[in-house]
Amino acid sequence: MSYSLFITRRFLANNASPISQQEWASIVTNMPDMVGISKLKARNHDNDTIEIDLNDYIRWGNNENAFYIRLLNGELEVSNPSDKAILKMHLLARALQAEVRGEDNELYEVAQEIIELSNEYRKEL
Repeated sequence: MSYSLFITRRFLANNASPISQQEWASIVTNMPDMVGISKLKARNHDNDTIEIDLNDYIRWGNNENAFYIRLLNGELEVSNPSDKAILKMHLLARALQAEVRGEDNELYEVAQEIIELSNEYRKEL
């Protein structure tokens, strides 16, 4: 079963605007570990190679900690993020003056000290 987390401004008190395509493009352009992808090759249960269209997705990271993120209706969405992906989502949310929320609108919080420490070791995430 899949569960998505979102970087959003929807619940902020100041009625902040949704994340725009322009803001998202600027972030992606300035972060070398974010890569736009168009197709993903995978094998199905019959061991046949299939291609999945991912035009709206960005891969963040280049190793086993990589995850896929997309802009959808003014929010950034990640399905089934790992703990490290959630931490990276918090770093991105901070840069966008947004917050991380679950599908049920619950707030995902992380201690400020953890964010500051992760800034020092960003490449390891």
